[in-house]
Amino acid sequence: MKKFIAIIFVLLLVFSLVACASAPPEIEPEPIPEVVEEPVAAEPVIEEPEPEPEPEEDPVMTFVSEGSGLTIDYPYNWTESSENLNAILELNDSKGYFEVYVYEEAKADLSSRFTFDDYVSIVAESTKAVFDLGIYDESEVKDIFIGEGSIPAKFIEIKGGVDRVFIAFINTCFETDDYFFHISSIARFERLDQMIQGHKALLETIRFE
Repeated sequence: MKKFIAIIFVLLLVFSLVACASAPPEIEPEPIPEVVEEPVAAEPVIEEPEPEPEPEEDPVMTFVSEGSGLTIDYPYNWTESSENLNAILELNDSKGYFEVYVYEEAKADLSSRFTFDDYVSIVAESTKAVFDLGIYDESEVKDIFIGEGSIPAKFIEIKGGVDRVFIAFINTCFETDDYFFHISSIARFERLDQMIQGHKALLETIRFE
């Protein structure tokens, strides 16, 4: 009996050793690596450029007629003259390319039958009389609008020779209830483009105070 018990004990011991030998070793879990957050680079601050100052406009001179209230602005570097006593304003541009004459005529001094078309015709005929031998080139009378209040006006260009010099005239005529006006610019023909530009610039400033 004791022998049998000893055998059983031995077998149990063997089985336990085998079980221990065959049991897989315990596997330790691998450590979870720490997630290191990389610092996010700050967005660069873009400084907006300061707005450039608006260019200053060239100063202007202002002429106001005491009689009619006609008001005209012209560049500060143009010069006034008084050679033509019939003109209320006489100007020379800064480079000496052309001259401008401004005339006004009170309607009260004229016949009641005298019309604006009569005035335009007289201005044109007076200009033509300047040219030698009556040889000239006359454009058609054009209807235009001038000034801040879109004033109706007549525009005419006449070219011809004077003392062997080819010159050009630009006349712009307009009226109010009490006055007739005309602005006449004159230049050598080769300065015609500059004259037209300066003439039109003056017309844009016309108003009445």
